[in-house]
Amino acid sequence: MTCTKIANLTGDAKVSFQEDFDEHLRRKTLSHQKKDEDKTRANNDPSFMSVTFDLQSKLQIPSCQASLMYYMCKLCVNNLYVYQQRKPSNAYCYTWQETEAKRGAVEIGTSI
Repeated sequence: MTCTKIANLTGDAKVSFQEDFDEHLRRKTLSHQKKDEDKTRANNDPSFMSVTFDLQSKLQIPSCQASLMYYMCKLCVNNLYVYQQRKPSNAYCYTWQETEAKRGAVEIGTSI
C-alpha cells in the first residue's frame, strides 16, 4: 500500500510523504535481512525452527465467465501456506470454506 501510495502522489504531498516511504523501505530491507538470518540459523541449528506464513486473498469458487452462475453459486475459500525454512523446505497448505470458519487469529492458530 505504501509503495502504491507514493507512486500516485505529486508535488508537496509526495515530498511530505517521502520520509514515511524511506522508513517503509528501511523496515522492508531489515525484515528481509532478519528472515535470511533466521533461515541460515534454521539450517545450522537443529534446535531452531523458522517458518513463514502466507494467507492468500480469498479464493472464489467457481471461477467462470458466466456472470449469472458466478453470483448464484459463489463460495469463498481461505488458503494458508506455511513454509518451513529448514531444508528440505517443506510447505503445508491449509484450506477451509467461509462456511466453516473466518480468517481470524483463532482460525490461523487452529490450522497450525
